[in-house]
Formats: sequence, structure tokens, C-alpha cells
Amino acid sequence: MASLAKLHNRRMKPRGVPNFSFLPEVVLVKVLQFLDVTDRYHLSLTCSTLHALFDHPRVWSCVTLDLYYDEDGQMMKARDTKTRDKTGTGQAAAFLKFQPQSVILSLQSAHGANTRLLSAEELDVLTDLLTKVHLKSLTVKFELDLMYVTEVHINKSKSSVSRLLEELCTQSPGEIHVELTVTDPLGVGSEYCDHSATELYRQKPKTWFSRVTKFELPTLFLSDKEVWEKLPQLTSSPTAVLLSRFPSLRCLSLSAVNLSDQLLYQLADTSRAHCALRSLAIQHFRDRDDDPLGSEEDGEVPELSSAAWCKLVTVCPRLQVSCHISASVVQRDLLATIKPETPVVGVTLWGSCDEGLGLVSSLCVEHSTSLQTFVYECCCRGCCECSEDHRPRLPDSVLVSMAMDCPQLQHLVYDGEIHPEDIIQLAQLDRRWRTFVFRDDYILIDHETDIHQGKLCFQDKQKLDNGKDRHHDKPCFQDKQKLDNGKDRHQDIKETCQAALDDLYTAVSQLLGYAWTADSKYCYACCT
Repeated sequence: MASLAKLHNRRMKPRGVPNFSFLPEVVLVKVLQFLDVTDRYHLSLTCSTLHALFDHPRVWSCVTLDLYYDEDGQMMKARDTKTRDKTGTGQAAAFLKFQPQSVILSLQSAHGANTRLLSAEELDVLTDLLTKVHLKSLTVKFELDLMYVTEVHINKSKSSVSRLLEELCTQSPGEIHVELTVTDPLGVGSEYCDHSATELYRQKPKTWFSRVTKFELPTLFLSDKEVWEKLPQLTSSPTAVLLSRFPSLRCLSLSAVNLSDQLLYQLADTSRAHCALRSLAIQHFRDRDDDPLGSEEDGEVPELSSAAWCKLVTVCPRLQVSCHISASVVQRDLLATIKPETPVVGVTLWGSCDEGLGLVSSLCVEHSTSLQTFVYECCCRGCCECSEDHRPRLPDSVLVSMAMDCPQLQHLVYDGEIHPEDIIQLAQLDRRWRTFVFRDDYILIDHETDIHQGKLCFQDKQKLDNGKDRHHDKPCFQDKQKLDNGKDRHQDIKETCQAALDDLYTAVSQLLGYAWTADSKYCYACCT
């Protein structure tokens, strides 16, 4: 693995073509996980090494093609198919040799750049490449930038991505799945959202519309209904009309303001039974004080009926609903959307410290029989630190009680203060934890002693400073000795806490049945 890392970093051609055929398949799988997916067939590895590395039966079954764009909307040359080995065989030939059974084609932007153009030559190369391999499955991940969706993606331009999707759907022999994400990287808001959605509705239905299996909408999508009122023959809500263009939809992500009984009944249409909805992600981001959706009238979350949820669950028995909730969510909005009949399997809470934790924990208990995932991410994660007096924390034993009441809970990520005893109790529960993540510097190891000793050291420092003043900057031996003793006590406390954490890692690992360790401030264990 180390030699591969050196090769990966140096970007050099090997003197000879290495032979990896003797390696067992499991080792090659680990190599795949170590290398970045794009580096498997781009500049970081030469084609000769690439051929040898993957010249192994049964190991190469899926490949991901990532096409990124720079700030000028042009494809990055670092991701282009320019690398050639001494035999003149390019990346395309290497790709054809591997003959993957499944391909994921990712078309997206870098740093909010425009994904509007693929040259005609690039489109021809991609189409020819993907139609020459015998694919069983092709997944196209496609981003619609609100600033350019009408003039680029949905139009009849020869260089539009829509043309690529049309050709793939008509020429590729395998299954085609399109994952469509509407993005708003520049924060242009609902004006462009409504205009873009209107244009999408007006377009003549295309072949790839029927292949869209995943659709994600931004929070501010379709808030202004004046545009839709001008369109003829609209008999339901704007979002429902838009989604009617995608009859094969299986995964949907949208804001709570876009939900309605009409939408639920449409998704529950029996004509969609062959491709029933399986995943619904609902975003609750409305703030108590500062509503980002605008006025109270425009941003009101509609009340959903239990009958609509029951109908949807009946037609889509495998439906799983996940809730992404801001810590400052308005309680009435949450209660208006989520009903007892809603099959909630996941709850993700994010925001400032401990706001909203009690509300969401009660939501988890209400859906205890179906809940599988609970995630709390503090707003400070990765950017700053919460003050010691304002760290996020559920009341004592609430997290343990919630986990005990949810027998299906298997994924737990908690970015708040917690006692080691609670972690032990969670690990002891009769279940197979597949994700078990906590922040190690929020684990309360001997917390009261730590605070007490901190106060003692502060007092000792004050005494030393006072001693210097009394003796006209002459050292006060007794006060200095007290400060040194305080430092020693702090060092002892630090070592004791680390030893306690090590013991905790060992105990939890034994209870989980696999390694539980810490990295980058987070104690984690993931079992797939």
C-alpha cells in the first residue's frame, strides 16, 4: 500500500509494468478504496500500471466517470483523457479493456461553476465510449444550475447535456438511471427557480425524463406561484406538476414548503406502482425568528393529512422518509409535516448547540418502531469550537432512553457532550451498531475535577503575580512552587483522562465486536 502511495504522489511511469495478478481479490478491493476514484484512470496512474493493477478477473465491475468544470465552464484538462503510456494506448482504450458492467457518469460543477457546455467532440467521445461497452447499468448524476437551466440544459443545443442523455437513452443497451439535482450555488433564489421549472414544464417530454429516478430540489424552490398561475391546464400544485414529468421517480428530496396532499396523492398513483417511491427526504430549515423563505404567507408549511400519508405508504410499502431539521425549526412546521403514519427511518439535526434537541428527540421516540438513523451535527463542526458553557448536549440519559425505545436504530452520530457511562450503555444494547460516532473532546472524563483543578491553577497564577508585585518583581518561591504544582496536577489530569479514554475505546470495541477508535477528534466505528 505504501509503494502505491508513493507511485500515486510522484505521478511517474514505472520502469517496468508491475504484475498484480498474484494478489487476492480482497487486496485489490482495498487498493480501490485507497485510491481516489478519478485517479484510477486519470493522470495519477499511468495506463500500463492501470492495466496491470486491474488485470484481474472479477475485480473490475463498476467505474465512476467524474467530469468537472473550471470557472470558465470548460472541462478541466486534468480530468481529460490525455494520459498515454509508451504503447500509445489512451485512457479510453483502458476503459474499454476493463469492460465494466456498471458505470456512474457524474456531470457536475466545481466551486459553483457553470456546467452548461460539453463540446460536440466531447459528447461524441462520451457517447461512443459508453455505447461500446456492454453495460448492465448506467447511472448519470446530473446537476441543473438555476442560472443556466433554461438556456443550456433543456434547450435543443447540440452541445447540451440533454442531448447526451437523449443519445445514451436511445443507444445504450443497459438500464439507464438519471439522478437530477437542481442547485443554487450563487443563491439566485426563487425567481430563477420558478422560471427554470416553468421552462422544464413547457418542454416537449424527452426520453431521459422517464429515466429520472432521483430528484433533489433546493430549499427555495417554487415559492412564488404567480408564474404557475399564468400557465394553462394546471390542476395541482406547481411541484406536483413538475414531478409529473418524471414517472420513474424513486428518490425525492425537497423542502417542507413544497409538500402538499396533492403531491402525496400523485406519488401514490397506482400507475406508478412499478416504480414506487422508496426514499423521501424532507428539509425543515425555517427559522423561528428569521424566516429565509420570506414572508409568513409565502413560507408557510402546508398541513399534511394522515389520509394522504396512509395512501402513499399503502402504494409504496418500502418507502423510507428521512428528516433533515434545523435546530431552530418552528415546532408547528414539524408537526404539520410529520404525522404518526409517516414512515420516518432517519433524523438529521444540525444547528447551533442544543436548540431543538428536545423537540427532535421526542420526534424520534414517536417513530421509535421505524427509526434507523439519528444524526446530530453541531453548526461548529469543522469550523469553530463551541464555548465550554454552550456545548450541545441532550439531558442526561435522554440519548440512551431514545436508543432503547428504538429497536431498529443502527446508525448513531452524536456531536454533543456525553458521559462515558452513556456510551457504554449504548454499546451494550442488543443490536448491531453499523455506525457509532462521538466527538472525543466532548466525552466528559472526570469533568468536575478538571474544572476544579483549572480554578486552582488560576488562583495559583494570581498568587504568583501578586507575589511579584509585593516583592518588586522578585520571584516568590512559595507562589512559584504552587504554580509548578498546579502544572503538574494539570499534566496528571491530562494523562488520567487519556488513559480513561483508552480504556473506553477498549471496552466499547469489545462490546461492538469491532474496533472503535478516534481520529480527527471523533471516535467512530463503522461496520458495513
